[in-house]
Amino acid sequence: MVGSGALRPESLTVVAASNPVQTDCGHQMTTARPPQSVAAVLVLLLVATPLVGATAVDAGAATPRLDGASPTQQRSGVGGASDAGMVVRYELSPVDAADGRVRVRAQFRLSESVSRVAIAVPDGASVESVAGLDAAGDGYDYRWDGQGNASITYVVDATRFANGGLESIATAEWSFLYEEAVDLAALDWWYYGENPGSSRTLALADGVEGWAGGDVAVVGPVTVTEERHDGHTYRVVRPDRADGARPTDEVVDLLADADDSFPVGDRGETTTVVLPPAAIRSGGLATVRRGPERELWAHGSTEVFAHELVHVRQTFTLADGDDGPSMRWLLEGMAEYQAAVVELRAGRLPEDRFRERVTTDAGADATLADRSTWPSPNVPYEKGERVVAALDAEIRLATDGERGIVDVWRLLNAQDGTVGYADFVAAVEAVAETGMAGWLDRYVRTDAVPSVPEDAPGLSAMPDDPPTSDDADALGSGIDAADPAAASPAETSTGVQRPVAGVLALLAAFASVAFGLVVLRE
Repeated sequence: MVGSGALRPESLTVVAASNPVQTDCGHQMTTARPPQSVAAVLVLLLVATPLVGATAVDAGAATPRLDGASPTQQRSGVGGASDAGMVVRYELSPVDAADGRVRVRAQFRLSESVSRVAIAVPDGASVESVAGLDAAGDGYDYRWDGQGNASITYVVDATRFANGGLESIATAEWSFLYEEAVDLAALDWWYYGENPGSSRTLALADGVEGWAGGDVAVVGPVTVTEERHDGHTYRVVRPDRADGARPTDEVVDLLADADDSFPVGDRGETTTVVLPPAAIRSGGLATVRRGPERELWAHGSTEVFAHELVHVRQTFTLADGDDGPSMRWLLEGMAEYQAAVVELRAGRLPEDRFRERVTTDAGADATLADRSTWPSPNVPYEKGERVVAALDAEIRLATDGERGIVDVWRLLNAQDGTVGYADFVAAVEAVAETGMAGWLDRYVRTDAVPSVPEDAPGLSAMPDDPPTSDDADALGSGIDAADPAAASPAETSTGVQRPVAGVLALLAAFASVAFGLVVLRE
C-alpha cells in the first residue's frame, strides 16, 4: 500500500505462494508464469508413495526488497510470522454431485503491512463473483484493489488422482476434499517491513455438515473424538463413510506410541488425524508446520501412522540444494526409518525383518544428493532409509548408545531459518561428538552404499524425554563448535571464507538497494 507524497526507498517484500503441486517429493509452491525471482528458497513437497504417505511443507521467512514507498507508510505493529499479515479462508460447498464440482469462496483478511495481492484461479474453474479484486494480466487473473479485505468465489472440479490413487473427491453422499484440489493456482503478495506471516485454512459453508481443518475437509456425517496423552491432545476425525478404518482408540494409541519413540521437541497442542473413506488411496499426507495445530490423514498399515507423525513432528524447512547438496531425501528416509523403529519397538516388526528392510539394495546406484541419478521417486524411501539407519547406528556406536538420529532431529527442529547440508553435517557431528563430514559426504554425495552395523547399542530402548532449553542451548553450541559456518551453508558449499562472504553480502545488499527486486517463492 503506497500512500500519497514524495517517494523514498523503503523495505518491501513480495511473497509468492501458489497451488501445492504433487512432484517427486512434496508440496512445492509453483506458478505457471515465467520466473520472476532473483533469489529463491525452494519449499519442498514430500510426496507419498502408494506404500506410505507424503508431506506438504509450509514456507519459511521471506527476503526483503527495496521499493518506493510513502514516507508516511504505517508500519507499526508489524512483527513475526505469528501475526498473520494475510489470512486466507477457503469456504467449501459441493454444487454438483454428478461431476464432483465444489464451490469455493476464498476470503482474504489483510493487515496494514500488506501492499499488494495477485491471484490466479485454478485451470477450468468458473468464477462466480469477486469483491475487492480487479482484473489483471501478466499471468495473474486478479489483483487486490488495495481497499480493505477481498474475496473470490469460483467453482472447480475437486476430483484428484495422485500418488497411485484417489486423493480428493466430491460425491452426492460424501466428500473428502484435500486443500490443493480446491485452492488458488497462484497467490502472490507483497508487504512492508518484517515478514508478517500468512496462514490459510479450510472451512465448510453454512449448513454443510462435516468437518474442516487446515488441509482436509470432510462433507457428510462425522464423529470427532479427542483424547489426552501426556499433556497432548489427539483428535480423530472419522467420517461415517470410513467404516473400514482402524478403531479410534487404536489410532490414538498408535500416534501416542510413535510420539514416545520420537520425542523431538515441540508437538504443538493438538494433532489431528483424519480417517478417509475406503475409496481414498492407502497411505497418507501430512503438513509440516509450526504452531499449535498439526494435521495429517492416514489409513492402511500401522506403519503409515508413524510415518506421517514423523512429518508433523518436523518444524524445520530445508534449503533444498540452493546452497549445497539436495537434502530432500532426508525427510522421507527419516520417516521410513523411524516408522520401522516404532514397529520394531512395538513388537509388530520382527528383528530379522527390520534388518532386511534397513539393508535393502533398492536404489543402491543412486546418489541421494543428486536427484538426476534417482531411477525412481522411491529412492528417498529406500536408499534414504538405509543411509539414515546406518547413520543412527554410527552415532549410537560413537556415544555408547546415549544418542541417536532422534537427537539430530531435535537440533534441526531448533534451528532458525532454513536447514542446508552444512547444518545437517554440523548437527550430526555435535550429537556424535566426532567428525562425520567424510562419512556423510561419501554416502550422501556419492553412490556409495553404507553397511548398517548390527552391534550399535540402544536401538531397542525408548529415547529420553526431549531436552530442556538448557540442553538445547548446549547442543546448539555444539553445532557452532563442530562447524562455525553451519549457519551459512553457502560458505561451506562454495568455499567462500567468512570475511569474504561478509563483504559479498554487503555488496549484494547495496545492489539490492540500487537495482531492485528480491523475490522469495514460498
